[in-house]
Amino acid sequence: MLDLLLVDDEKSVLEAMANTIRWENYGVRLVGTCGNAIEALHFMETSHLDVIITDVKMPVVDGIEMIKRAKEMGIKAEFVILSGFSEFEFAQRAMSLGVRHYLLKPCGEKELGEALMKVQQDCAERLKAIPSSNPETAAPQKKQHFVEEIIEYVNQNLSDSRLNLKWIASNLVFRNEDYVGKAFTAYTGENFLTYLNRQRMQRAKELLESEKENKIYVVAQEVGLGHNPRYFSKLFKKYVGCSPQEYQAGKRRQR
Repeated sequence: MLDLLLVDDEKSVLEAMANTIRWENYGVRLVGTCGNAIEALHFMETSHLDVIITDVKMPVVDGIEMIKRAKEMGIKAEFVILSGFSEFEFAQRAMSLGVRHYLLKPCGEKELGEALMKVQQDCAERLKAIPSSNPETAAPQKKQHFVEEIIEYVNQNLSDSRLNLKWIASNLVFRNEDYVGKAFTAYTGENFLTYLNRQRMQRAKELLESEKENKIYVVAQEVGLGHNPRYFSKLFKKYVGCSPQEYQAGKRRQR
């Protein structure tokens, strides 16, 4: 889950966003709110942040100047700008600082949620780009993307017949099912069901190749499909190109 800071000099706007947006549904955790840029910069010095949502029109130090100073401090968070229609020059300045997410006020939860989805993708790509062999950059990889948590759980629990997107969203990562599905596809390049079936069929192949001569119904149970062995055989043929019996017989002849 990504850590988020909210910055706006309008107290009513700040409180409304903090208290009404269902942040957890978008894979983020609200860790702080600040009423001005100076306060926010101090917050950044002492806290790890992944996302910073900020207004641009603030007294003393505006949002763009805050972003400039934050980048000079080495802050790696993704910034989301909130601004009015008449402030296009702010958008231009923000883009020059590498800000890719710009929302117009008034902004609803749907628009903000879509922006946070894109931020999730950006953060995931940034993590993938960090070389694990470099000790100076390895630390950020400790912050596991929740899709990686899903993948790890699935791979270790293929025999669990409860595995589906709804169960994963509700019981493992505690997020909205639709959001989890979209995030999984954005992160892996394939939808959750395709990934799950592919992993199950790969495990089934390994079991059918075993010298133990596993029964087909046993293999179906081991990949979470023991309640419907006929469906298992149909799925296996779809992914592998032959029935489980044919695959097992072919491996037997090769020994």
